[in-house]
Amino acid sequence: MQTQDLIEIKKGSIYTFTHFIENQNSYIIPSTAFITIMDSDGDSILTKTAMTINATTGVCTYAWDSTGKEEGLNYQVKFELDSYNPVIRLFDIYLYPFINNITDDDLITEYSGIKDGIYEVSGKAQSGTVNTIIDRNRNELDDHWKGGQLTIFQGQDVYTRKVTGFVLSTNTITFSPNLDNAIMENNYSMRQSFQDKINRAGIEVQLYFKKLEKRASLIMDSYTCKQLILYKFFEHYFFELIKKDDDEFNIKYKYYADKYQAEMEGLKLVYDSQGDGIIDDGEEDRNVGSIEWFR
Repeated sequence: MQTQDLIEIKKGSIYTFTHFIENQNSYIIPSTAFITIMDSDGDSILTKTAMTINATTGVCTYAWDSTGKEEGLNYQVKFELDSYNPVIRLFDIYLYPFINNITDDDLITEYSGIKDGIYEVSGKAQSGTVNTIIDRNRNELDDHWKGGQLTIFQGQDVYTRKVTGFVLSTNTITFSPNLDNAIMENNYSMRQSFQDKINRAGIEVQLYFKKLEKRASLIMDSYTCKQLILYKFFEHYFFELIKKDDDEFNIKYKYYADKYQAEMEGLKLVYDSQGDGIIDDGEEDRNVGSIEWFR
């Protein structure tokens, strides 16, 4: 099941909550779907409201406007789909949300050897739709390309899309978002991605920041976060490759673990406590080691 933990919503923005249920890799299309949004005390700030149900995918959505809501911690959203047990997720409203903008290209720039784990193919569709490609020459296992990057050539136009699934029995690649024009006999290229592992590294970094004092007014520098996420990714990546204590992967794992620790310890934090876009005295250059924990 998709998790909506760790959501950060920018104050004054419209955020689309998404929820779905799956069973054995198949999505269940519910008959009813409701959302309730509560504050940290459990009081309702959006009473039980119907969500929009996608009749094809079963994905349920609701666009919520955070205008006028105070930034802070532990807002709750409750999803109720058919007779399934309600699911409650936490989310927070911030002035400066966490940003994870690492891509596969960033990984390659940092460590070119990782290209060996990114497989790329090209092909030509026999048919398709605005969000599918059917290529009878594809013979990989189901979801082999899921999460990867798809490049589609339509005339002189080139489109990049995310692969959302692959079904071997029908040789069908699904992708998102939709194209304006349906796939016909278009050429395409496709490569696997480390994006899921990048996202997990980003969540781990985000967890750390969510525990910091006055997080709601902490300005998140995207470049600083980028370095931290990059180092955390490679720390995990090389750890999973270790075969023995003294092999090259263990050395690289320790190298990136140390880089992550040094980057975090030397990080200078900037706060905008008044939310006016002006950094006052005492709100900048606070070292991570000097802050307090409150969560």
